[in-house]
Amino acid sequence: MTPSNIPVTIQDVEHYVEEITEANKEYHKKYFSSLASPFYTIKKGQKYYKIMEHKGYESAYCFVDMFGNIYKVESYSRPAKGIRGHISDKKKPLLFGDFYIKH
Repeated sequence: MTPSNIPVTIQDVEHYVEEITEANKEYHKKYFSSLASPFYTIKKGQKYYKIMEHKGYESAYCFVDMFGNIYKVESYSRPAKGIRGHISDKKKPLLFGDFYIKH
């Protein structure tokens, strides 16, 4: 994974959110079939798109910068340091556990 310096469009981020949604639907179907799977929305900021997860309450799921680099959440309003992936990578973080850096 190499950080990109080519800006992404909102459509690119929407596609990533669709991938997150599908991955989480499958995960919930397999492990939590009695619960409704969450849905996701995008909030555009000056530096990042904040991907919001809705499952009875709203929480920040991840951040995507204007170049498509994906960041884990440090707090509701701030990404953690370190790029965790890119929205164009074949293997990108989709489920929450995927956001952890594996050594």
